[in-house]
Amino acid sequence: MSVFGTVIKEIRKERKMTQKFLCQNICSQSVLSRIENNDEIPNVLVMQQLCDRLGVSLDSVMRNERVGVKHMNELFDTMAYYYRKRELRPLFDLLQTKDFQQYLHLETDMQRYYYYLGYCKFYLLNDGSDALRDLEQALEFTYHNSKKLVSNIEIQLLSLIAMVEFSFGNIAVAEKCFRKSLEYFYSLPIERTHVEFTTVFYNYGVLLYETGQFTEAEFQICQGISWARQNESIYYLEDLFLLKSNIYEKTKRLEEAKQYRKLAGEIVQIREIY
Repeated sequence: MSVFGTVIKEIRKERKMTQKFLCQNICSQSVLSRIENNDEIPNVLVMQQLCDRLGVSLDSVMRNERVGVKHMNELFDTMAYYYRKRELRPLFDLLQTKDFQQYLHLETDMQRYYYYLGYCKFYLLNDGSDALRDLEQALEFTYHNSKKLVSNIEIQLLSLIAMVEFSFGNIAVAEKCFRKSLEYFYSLPIERTHVEFTTVFYNYGVLLYETGQFTEAEFQICQGISWARQNESIYYLEDLFLLKSNIYEKTKRLEEAKQYRKLAGEIVQIREIY
């Protein structure tokens, strides 16, 4: 039973939630702290409410083993490293290993697994159809339209599904997914946001640019650049600068286009150093 607190703590940290946010209207923060430290065993109602807020089932948390949690964290840390470095071949190879798949117990773990798998299939293998199946499956683990509290991965899933739908020419479906993704992004508590959300703005900017909506595209790109700077991150910043440069070229603002292309080159140099 003591495993419950350990698993809950790991999931909360992965979701960038504070204890105060997780326990609100469920239990006191001091009680949650004792639960996470395995000093107190909560009743079933509190367990269920905490799991609901985290977006996981009580059964999956109770089945998870402490060793499995530690190992999964190590695997997901490696996966996140490859993802942020955009090293898709080693990421895809890692996802194919049996060692990885045997530790997937939680719905949130399965969701992240299929998100990264779909990402690789779309951008590495250029297989949109198979990617979409994986992404939709990932979303089904925890997401529903009336859900009030969504995870970081769910927001990214909606954005990536939109990109795949756009590649199929389903512009209306793609725009709907993008708007939903951004709606959830702006509703997030500040403590749950992270640098990978830059892709949400970039993806939407691509659709708007490709469909000739340059003013709105520029707005979304500026939001993405602002987000990256706010988080002191260069993740996808080069792509945002290049896309903004393309918009300026299309709208005959050639000096500004040149400036942002130069900034993109500087980001490349920084990335090579680090």
